[in-house]
Amino acid sequence: MKKLLSLLTVIFCFVCVIAQTPERKVLVEEFTSSTCGPCAQLNLLLNPWLETNAEKVTVIKYQMSWPGTGDPYYTAEGGTRRSKYAVNAVPDPYLDGAAPNDNYQTYQQWMNNIAEAINTAYSQPAYIELTASFYQVCHTINATVNITPINNYPEGNNLRLFVAIVEKETYKNKKSNGETVFHHVMKKFMTPATGTVLGALTANETITQEFSWEFKGDYRLPINGQNANIINHNIEHSVEDFDNLEVVVWVQNYSTKGVENSCYAEKIEETFMFAVDYNVTNTEGGTLSATINAAPYTSGTPAEACNTVEFTATPSEGFFVKNWKLNGEIIPDNNSNNYSLLLKEDATVTVEFLKNATLVFNPTTENGELIATVEGNPITSGDTFETGTVVEFTAIPNENFEVKEWKLNNEIVPDNNTNSYSLTIENDATVTVEFVEIVGIESNNLSIVEISPNPFTHQLVIKNTQYVNTITITNSLGQIVKQESINNKPSVVISTEQFSSGLFFITLTNNEGGTLTKKIIKP
Repeated sequence: MKKLLSLLTVIFCFVCVIAQTPERKVLVEEFTSSTCGPCAQLNLLLNPWLETNAEKVTVIKYQMSWPGTGDPYYTAEGGTRRSKYAVNAVPDPYLDGAAPNDNYQTYQQWMNNIAEAINTAYSQPAYIELTASFYQVCHTINATVNITPINNYPEGNNLRLFVAIVEKETYKNKKSNGETVFHHVMKKFMTPATGTVLGALTANETITQEFSWEFKGDYRLPINGQNANIINHNIEHSVEDFDNLEVVVWVQNYSTKGVENSCYAEKIEETFMFAVDYNVTNTEGGTLSATINAAPYTSGTPAEACNTVEFTATPSEGFFVKNWKLNGEIIPDNNSNNYSLLLKEDATVTVEFLKNATLVFNPTTENGELIATVEGNPITSGDTFETGTVVEFTAIPNENFEVKEWKLNNEIVPDNNTNSYSLTIENDATVTVEFVEIVGIESNNLSIVEISPNPFTHQLVIKNTQYVNTITITNSLGQIVKQESINNKPSVVISTEQFSSGLFFITLTNNEGGTLTKKIIKP
């Protein structure tokens, strides 16, 4: 009787252990390509079998960059997995980190070997329980993974967690092998492609890790799988249908390549609502309105995620859009009247208007020339600018003339009869300069000076300078870039290699104080 009780106790405990063993799913990793004929042949058999035996497997496929120019959906992360397994031919399936029996003569025999290996692996107990879930907000995937070991795993076990986003079916990457639909195509790892190190694990203690990835930018189909053409995940993506994504999770011993367990993350279906507060920073400058699907949208009203909010700024007369801001940050390269926002979180949108200002400038007589620049670039009288723009003016008197005065809106600019004037635009403005003849100074001797070449590159040659005392060169901002006293030498060569490209002014001053200014240009 005691022996019978002991035997029953052993059986009962064994059943308890078996009952506590987590469900195993075999990880199927296939290296394949739409340019690979044998891949198409194997997939004709493999894909239906995997679908029929879906309860046994978790599937992820890496499109490769060969044969030929390779599959357009090749990624560098797929290349990392290829290197881990030392894959040098496709198709090449791995089942829980191991290759199946490669003793076969036909594709059917190969498929039979794969099926046998999967069934064998599926029958083995798992000692790590994996559960996972994910929810999706527009193009952002958020995943939660729970890892519960049945046994202790000491430090140094080299177990790593892998989480990857997979597109269930793709179509646009078809190439030369005859396949028109591709299954379980890996798009992006949420962990590094080399996995996240788990460290020591304690039996029956669950650890939870969370991951998030936003597919950025717009869809692009690379022309092939070569490195120069692959997707740059920082600015673009290759997801064909965002309603067709799944998340694959597995724990793998990175030393032995053996996979402890795998699973699909369960998708949490939920409707998310977000609101956008929008306003203008200066109401006198204009108004701001918004629509969703052509219907008016009121600031601060919750709306379903993934809708696009279309904003329209309407400037008041004489104003224009200076910038848009999203959550206080300037949106780059947009000073148009329109802005679109994908609704994926609560947000604040503002638009700032600036007043237009028109600038008119000219000399009051025909005895000289007036040139204006903004940041070194020439502008034209009558151009419109945003307030706060700084304009640099340069007057070029004819021979025997000099600047008498500058005027801003018909008011004399005090204490300035130089050849330069700087104005910060706040409103519409008119700038004029008046030249006056130099009386009692013989300056005709400057007319014989020759300056060449013009345009110039690395030097200026100035001849007939026997009456010239000083040479001054200024840039379009009025800054002196070169000044030399030549003391009536008959000629002089000035090095200009250090000059940047642009517009310059060379002013010659004779012994009597007479001046002559000319424009010169460095291409």
